[in-house]
Amino acid sequence: MFNKTKIFIKKMLSRKRKIFNCKFNQNTPSLEMMPEYTRKMIQAFLQYFSEKGYLMIPCVLITSGIDPTVRLIGSHVSPMKNYFIENKIPKNGLIMSQPCIRTHNLKKIFDDSVIPAWGSYFISLGALVMPEKITELCTNSLEYLLNSINIPAENIILRINSADRDLYNLAKKYAYLGIGYDDSTMPEKYYRHKIDIEDIWGRNFNYAIKKGDILYDIGNLIIIENKEGKLGVELALGTSTILKSFFSLSHVNSVNPVFGIEKINNPLQSKFEDAIIASAILFSEGLIPSASDSRGRTLRSYLRAIMYFKNKFKIHTESIAKMMWQFENSQKINHSGSNFIVSYIHKIEKEILLQNNLSKEEKFILIEMKKNFT
Repeated sequence: MFNKTKIFIKKMLSRKRKIFNCKFNQNTPSLEMMPEYTRKMIQAFLQYFSEKGYLMIPCVLITSGIDPTVRLIGSHVSPMKNYFIENKIPKNGLIMSQPCIRTHNLKKIFDDSVIPAWGSYFISLGALVMPEKITELCTNSLEYLLNSINIPAENIILRINSADRDLYNLAKKYAYLGIGYDDSTMPEKYYRHKIDIEDIWGRNFNYAIKKGDILYDIGNLIIIENKEGKLGVELALGTSTILKSFFSLSHVNSVNPVFGIEKINNPLQSKFEDAIIASAILFSEGLIPSASDSRGRTLRSYLRAIMYFKNKFKIHTESIAKMMWQFENSQKINHSGSNFIVSYIHKIEKEILLQNNLSKEEKFILIEMKKNFT
């Protein structure tokens, strides 16, 4: 049985399809090129898996509310949930490219001692197959990473938990390719995946890229199951994390850069950049800042963060609008945010100066504003 699997894997990994005209860890393109590299990655992923027979489904708006268990779409699994819940996964599987925002960074956005390694916004490349297709999906994913992205096998590490014998045995089938393994070095929760559905959970191994002695996670292979058995297998790859590691970028935000922000030259600039990126993306979907609904409050918090760093770094509001406008151009989205932000910031700053009953966010902003008065 092992020899048959090995022959199958070798056949699947036989074609070379490099999408970048550069080598792993040797060339760092200008930041202006990064949005185009992201688009190439997405196109190559969808084309490769489509040619294998996977059915491509469209993405949804981050603010769509299609998944009532989350405020904003933070994973491609949200639009895919009904397929495995209702046992309707197509024979050859599903794929999609889904824009996502995860708001964890907002929890510490005003804490200058915390600089998150992750960005709020990213694009998730996802696939979903029936349980019996797990080997084919795993092989397809490795072919994409090895041959399309051109990551050397010795720099790909599968981070597995030996207690999950099915995933452990699957991962070890690829050892002859030169792929490395990180075996059970993390707490058990690292190998468990939350699906946000009662009585359904996931067990996973992680894909990582090795740079020196450091492992950078770039995705997961997840068995979705309940007490009755396996419901499906999900692949999740992050464009930002892959490109950051491939090009040795300083932060994942550099994959979707805000041009001009690098002039700040302050460790906190990544938090400022993150707030601008998330705000622009949410504005592009028609969201407006609001106190009356959860999604609107999220956008309002990102805008408050922009105002906090604007005053901390002594940047003109018009300069922020220009940076946001350039970001919108690079992402090929509308200019809703840059057209709105100047008047919004002026309005809120005036209100903060006049009000007595301020929120925690507004108090942080006021402290920075007062520093500029002295």
